[in-house]
Amino acid sequence: MWKQTLLFAIVLIFGAVVFVAAEHVFSPTFQACLGQFPPNQESIGATANNYVRCSGIFISDNSNGIAAFAALVVAIFTVFLWAATHRQALLTKEALISNNRAFVFVPTFGQFWEHDPATDHYNWRLRPTLRNSGETPTKNLTMFVECEIRNTPLPAGYSFTADARNIARAIIPPKFDISGGAAPRNPGAAITPQDIIDAQNSRKFIYLWGVIRYSDVFPGTRPHITKYCYIITTTGDPLKFVPNTPGQPPTPGNSRLPDDSSFGGELH
Repeated sequence: MWKQTLLFAIVLIFGAVVFVAAEHVFSPTFQACLGQFPPNQESIGATANNYVRCSGIFISDNSNGIAAFAALVVAIFTVFLWAATHRQALLTKEALISNNRAFVFVPTFGQFWEHDPATDHYNWRLRPTLRNSGETPTKNLTMFVECEIRNTPLPAGYSFTADARNIARAIIPPKFDISGGAAPRNPGAAITPQDIIDAQNSRKFIYLWGVIRYSDVFPGTRPHITKYCYIITTTGDPLKFVPNTPGQPPTPGNSRLPDDSSFGGELH
């Protein structure tokens, strides 16, 4: 508080000095008034008193102009004060939105097997987990997910373009997870054991990627976009996989593909 008081006092003193200097340089009336009171070199108080008396006469003779100038200064100060207040209000609003808006990302994904009667093996589909870590729900959320099984890695600058025919809509409450769509899409070819073996030997590359677009509940804010891409890695032999029997562990030596620790991904 004392710093603000000191600053205010300095501003007042500086303003008074500038005012007297301007009178002395630019006002013939003020100069003529001082001429009536020769400076008393032995008394600083008398000299100061002469300056005060002549300043009073100057103010009285130019009251209208000074009042107009003061009004202009007040108007300018009011404009600057409004701008500062408006800026502070915007910063407060941005902080409120940033701390409370919906924030969606994909921390992991789920994996689901399906039996292939033609081979008597088990194929796989993946589902991303969409998490809203924000304090408010999403609005107008659309999501697209794709699983690509490639013979080469994704090239630099790859265009992650959503297929408009397979875009889904959803809402995610605050502090909540939902599952995205299954990929590869059903009906259609799933991830086969041979695909997994080829990926384990770097002959193929399995990617799970997607695009999420959503708005928050605050008016006047821009839509948000979340993009993600996992490269899928696995352990174990998918040809020997047998699903868990309720109440029993997996068959010894078989792939543990249902476990997150063995059917994983690296987020790119």
